Amino acid sequence: MDQVEIWGLGLMGLSLAAGLLQANTGLAVYGVDANPAAEAYARRQGVRIGRAPHPRWVVVAVPPQAVADVLSAATPRLAPGTVVTDITSVKHHVLPALAALPGHLEVASSHPMTGRERGGGINFQPDLYRDRVWALIPVPGRPSPEGPLRALVEPLGARVVTLPAARHDRLAARTSHLPYVSALALTNLAREDRDTEHLMGPGFLGATRTAAAPPELWSEILDANREELLAALHDYVAELTTWEAALSSLPIDQLRTRIQAIQAVRMGWPATPTAASPAPIGAGR
Repeated sequence: MDQVEIWGLGLMGLSLAAGLLQANTGLAVYGVDANPAAEAYARRQGVRIGRAPHPRWVVVAVPPQAVADVLSAATPRLAPGTVVTDITSVKHHVLPALAALPGHLEVASSHPMTGRERGGGINFQPDLYRDRVWALIPVPGRPSPEGPLRALVEPLGARVVTLPAARHDRLAARTSHLPYVSALALTNLAREDRDTEHLMGPGFLGATRTAAAPPELWSEILDANREELLAALHDYVAELTTWEAALSSLPIDQLRTRIQAIQAVRMGWPATPTAASPAPIGAGR
């Protein structure tokens, strides 16, 4: 029986464990967390707590600043051919730690494009990765274990896409990190009027949803990707300035045409995922 060892049993790590168990992959799923309460909760969901005797995969699901230390703790005893990956959302800072791992290990960085605004294992979702892109970022100078990674995540319903670290960090700044900052800005702007809470429609609530995400994690993410995020913010401000000019001068028919052109782009993208409630997957599996 193949084994997977997950370091970090928060939202992402426990959702991965739960998804693998629910998908009946036949894997033995092991988990490790620095928080005993997180381990106890994961055990109740069917995760085997502790190190796997002979893991085929090791997945590091911890905040960015902890990745290097966890890799140092997790990898010394691993057998040749073990696949090691992290799932943090910024890549340039973790590649040196992965590149420094022993040559007998198969290493890659990765990033599933999903999440929830509430962190922690208690908010796990077994289908969190279903129909989501799982980015694979090769480590320069090391063979990319694309096949073994696909074998792990495709049973979850995820789709693997390979791209280099610089491209990943630029795109993540625009599709993940900038929307978070935008949610913070909209929330901060709205709180200036005490009557805002009486007129919160689904559009506003959706646009500010991620402002509720854990600040400890997100401060690390923003810090790790400052350069790309600043570039994204510059472009975003320029786009808002264009809208300011449009609202100042365009007649309604031209305004409608502009909206329709942008709407056509959005209509070709996936719908917003619907969050489900965490569901226990049964102890003892």
